[in-house]
Amino acid sequence: MELKDRIRLILDEKHIKQKDLASTIKVTESYVSNILKGKRCNISEALALLIEQAYGYSAQWVLTGEGDCYVSKSNASDLSPAKKRLI
Repeated sequence: MELKDRIRLILDEKHIKQKDLASTIKVTESYVSNILKGKRCNISEALALLIEQAYGYSAQWVLTGEGDCYVSKSNASDLSPAKKRLI
């Protein structure tokens, strides 16, 4: 599954619009659009962590498609100080 497919899945499952995702992770709507069109094939770890915090999808899964799709509640609160600073 490519990044565009993972982002589309998040949008569909959470019933959010591209502009809402863009606002949440502090990027432009065109940035999200380019991901969904396959023009951007990767995102930064910081953006993946923002998605994890906001929507509960594993940053690792967002970045690579590997591992569990969702973050367990216990893992979400165990972020390292470095990850918290990124967010």
